[in-house]
Amino acid sequence: MKQVRLPVLFSLIAAGLFAQGDTDLFESRVRPVLARHCYSCHGAEKQLSGLRVDSREALLHGGKRGAALLPGSPSESLLVKAIRHETGLTAMPIGSGKLEAAEISAMEDWIRRGAVWPASIKPAAAADWYERASKTHWSFQPVRNPAPPTVRAGAWPGNEIDRFILAALETKGLAPAARADRQTLIRRASLVLTGLPLSEAE
Repeated sequence: MKQVRLPVLFSLIAAGLFAQGDTDLFESRVRPVLARHCYSCHGAEKQLSGLRVDSREALLHGGKRGAALLPGSPSESLLVKAIRHETGLTAMPIGSGKLEAAEISAMEDWIRRGAVWPASIKPAAAADWYERASKTHWSFQPVRNPAPPTVRAGAWPGNEIDRFILAALETKGLAPAARADRQTLIRRASLVLTGLPLSEAE
């Protein structure tokens, strides 16, 4: 088998890590912004000014004013100029105010790094997924302060978080494990420090 020189190997590993980082940036900070603020006017069903923003190809093709995306050059990209509310362009998004500074910065960073757009998810599927997730996934829901649930073993919880844990156990017919004594806790800590499995602590 042909050997790969270490500098080449490290370059390949680094390239893979950077590619993954670019994908993570897009999926976590760019695609959600596009889905939340842009797809309704520049998506599959409606394309104001002839522009779609639900795929890299659509952004590169652009609309009536030309390409909306110039990979590597955020300041020259019409998409960035519109969300910055630069003069001479319609300020985007329409009707919902200017994007937050962190959202604009993420978009600029994404374009600066080449505007990676993973091909594994079709634009329509991504929009549908985001629409469903924004209504059902816990991470999209408003922060609230729920009342701690009532539990049968009321003496066990040491705090309000314990009450949620205990309630979940009780719904499954389970009981919390007995509290470890001081000697057992010390033994467990010593095993963790030595790298031995915790199963040997009992």
